[in-house]
Amino acid sequence: MFKILCLDGGGAKGYFSVYILKRIEEEFNIKLNDYFDLIVGTSTGALISAAISADISLNDLSEMYLTKNKEIFKKRSNNFLKLKSTYITESFEEELKKILKDLNFSDLKTNIMLQTTDIEKKEPIVFKSWDKDNNICLVDAVISSASAPIYFDPHQVGDKLYADGAIWANNPSVVAIAEAISKDSFKQSLDNIKILSIATGKNEEIINFSNQKNWGLLAWANDIMDIIIESNNVSDELSAKKILDDRYLRINYKLKNKVDIEKIPTYVLENSEEIFMNYYEDIKKFINLEKNEKKKYNLVQRVAKYIFRI
Repeated sequence: MFKILCLDGGGAKGYFSVYILKRIEEEFNIKLNDYFDLIVGTSTGALISAAISADISLNDLSEMYLTKNKEIFKKRSNNFLKLKSTYITESFEEELKKILKDLNFSDLKTNIMLQTTDIEKKEPIVFKSWDKDNNICLVDAVISSASAPIYFDPHQVGDKLYADGAIWANNPSVVAIAEAISKDSFKQSLDNIKILSIATGKNEEIINFSNQKNWGLLAWANDIMDIIIESNNVSDELSAKKILDDRYLRINYKLKNKVDIEKIPTYVLENSEEIFMNYYEDIKKFINLEKNEKKKYNLVQRVAKYIFRI
């Protein structure tokens, strides 16, 4: 079975993904970068993907989310009219270097894919660890994937300008399936793929447009990105579920209101263990799918050996 881990974007809410993954390692006695054949992440999910594959402690990563938010999301001063991006990229980059140091894709222990966007060409871009022509360092790749419009400046690498991969693949599940079956990559059949997908919360706040009469820039400005990302998340989830059926497990939670990109929701801080336990049996079943496949394979081997001896 070809096993894929997919990690959504979501800013500081990535703490939830780290918590769930840490508990999976502890509870099921697996090493993520050994268990999964491919790890796919967007934005904050790109950071977590890179850290896992680089064998960085999930405890250290969790501590970063809990204690370094002010440094990662350092606001610009004198930006009342919001003519500049909200946060300072250099501060984010400094904190990333403390975690990822000077690592490159060649230093990683498993295959990863990180989504970003070439904003000049208006093209989706995927950094792949197995791409021999990929010479971008890990810090640059993660920043490129996490440079959310309005919040951070686009990240320049060489002559390219990159912005957040969440523009087109905040939930990278369908991207992962496409790559897994690609003849240029892993050449897997659909029935040999399973995905564990971890989201960063679904905002269920209803946007009231009932009194809206003018549908210009001001009407859309506050909500358009949320609408795009949330609807894409759901679309990709439904598509992946239809393709893989019970071999697709998505872990998520509900939020009543929008939470700022730099904040870990209080609900997550207080209820992450409860959410994990709510999904415990599903995760156990997902992990055991691999064990069941091995049992089937071993049974076939034993039968074949018995017939051959006869």
